[in-house]
Amino acid sequence: MPSTVSTFPTEKRAAEVNGARTIASEEGCDFEHALWLYKYRNCKFGFGPGLGDHQLDWCEGYEKARGKNEADRIFNQFSRPGEPRSSSPRQEPVGPLQYIELDGDLMPRPWLIQDRIPRRNVTLLSGIGSIGNPPVIAFASQGDIN
Repeated sequence: MPSTVSTFPTEKRAAEVNGARTIASEEGCDFEHALWLYKYRNCKFGFGPGLGDHQLDWCEGYEKARGKNEADRIFNQFSRPGEPRSSSPRQEPVGPLQYIELDGDLMPRPWLIQDRIPRRNVTLLSGIGSIGNPPVIAFASQGDIN
């Protein structure tokens, strides 16, 4: 009679070992730390299973440093030689701002509902439930309310 014992734990452990070996070769770290990283990167519900606080802290610090190193690599790849390093993008100098006269006649604002809802603007209508919000919106969309 065939065995009904699940091989899932063995398969899971084999996947962890293979994943840790891959991480160790790619990241250049020892197997133990690679196993921590494998569990940290592949956890499904928050924190990696079986990782203590020290291990979680190490993984978070490693990933943060790894992200900074990757950002530095990308920045250096696209920066010009001899260009000073800056965290903000290079900005061209801006000339003086132009003065605009606003004391002339302005166009009157078109209203859907006078002094309440401007026409052709995004507007949020809200209210307590069961007091007739949909009819108000329907009348307003037809322009029947003044």
